[in-house]
Order: sequence, then C-alpha cells, then structure tokens
Amino acid sequence: MKKVLSLIAIPLFATAILTSSCSKDNPVSCAQKLVEVTSAAQDYALDDSDANCITYKNALEDYVNCDGITDKAYYQTLLENLPCY
Repeated sequence: MKKVLSLIAIPLFATAILTSSCSKDNPVSCAQKLVEVTSAAQDYALDDSDANCITYKNALEDYVNCDGITDKAYYQTLLENLPCY
C-alpha cells in the first residue's frame, strides 16, 4: 500500500513543479494549497496513519475548492479514493 501511495506522491510533486493550475486572481493561495497537497501526500505515503490521511484529505479538499484550477477532476478522484473519513 505504501508503495502505491508513493507512486501517487511523485506525480503530485511533479504537478506542483511543472504546472500552473491556479487562477490569475489568486495565484499565491492556489499555489500554496497545491504545495500543501504535495507535502501531505508525501507524509501519507511514508506513514499511512489516520492522522496523515485526514491531513491529506483536508489538503485535497482545500485545493479542489480553489477557484480556477484546471486539474480538479484528478484531485477529486484522489480525494474520493482515500480510505479515511
């Protein structure tokens, strides 16, 4: 399971670096939310505890709700597949 989650963290990190998916109206906020998602994904990949899962879930929810993101469906799918509540 940790190996699979590590595979999720790598594309998230790459996405954070290689794309700009935030609204021009509020780029700092959206960019910061994506950094938080990437960090939470890495933490969860290393330790799939409930606390890390919830942190990752909350970061994904914040990012998905950010105005103007272009990759919303991808992150929504990640969010829906998390085993925590």
